Amino acid sequence: MSWRRTWFWNTVRYGIGTIVAVGSFAISYGHIHAVLTAWHYDPIAAVQAAAPTPSK
Repeated sequence: MSWRRTWFWNTVRYGIGTIVAVGSFAISYGHIHAVLTAWHYDPIAAVQAAAPTPSK
C-alpha cells in the first residue's frame, strides 16, 4: 500500500512508528532491569546496566 504524501498521513505514519519504538524500548528496558534485579544486582547497577552505553 502506498502512503499519500500529505502532512496528515506523514504524521500518522511516523507517529505510529515512534509510538511503537518508544513502547518497545520501555518494555525491553523494564525486562532487562527485572532480570538483573532478580539476579541480585545492586538496584543502581541494574539501572545503569540496562541503560544503553555510548559508542566510541
